[in-house]
Amino acid sequence: MSEDPHMAATAALPEARAALAALEAAAGRPLAEQADAFDAFHAALSEVLDAEPAE
Repeated sequence: MSEDPHMAATAALPEARAALAALEAAAGRPLAEQADAFDAFHAALSEVLDAEPAE
């Protein structure tokens, strides 16, 4: 039995929310820190979006 894509996306949401909060907190910090926070957010968001079925 395969994993339900909606359940996988829902499970990834807390990580994406935490990464977004870290990205917002990085505002005003050195550009390298902002870039790291953006990369983490992008990875977390991609995990959520990749879990959704393509339509």
